[in-house]
Amino acid sequence: MGERLFENDEQVGKTTFYYPSGSVKEVQYYDHGKMNGGDTVFYDGGKLQFLRTWKNGVLDGYLRKWDENGVMNYEAKYANNRLVEVKGQSVDPDSLRVK
Repeated sequence: MGERLFENDEQVGKTTFYYPSGSVKEVQYYDHGKMNGGDTVFYDGGKLQFLRTWKNGVLDGYLRKWDENGVMNYEAKYANNRLVEVKGQSVDPDSLRVK
């Protein structure tokens, strides 16, 4: 179940999805039908599980994941939908190897 806003047949603003329990599962932001801003996923109970950043419909910024105890266990950085960094180490985007 969720809440979405549309304007001129394009998704806009804040979109929220819920677990059957009623707690927030995911929050996304849209502008002119494209994800723009944070996409945040929560465990059922409210703890942060996943966060990624979009810009005009492409990954652009950090992708971070947390375990159920609140410990961040993964971090990557994207630039214009290309992986450029994993856990602080630069990545060669052509080979996807850590430099």
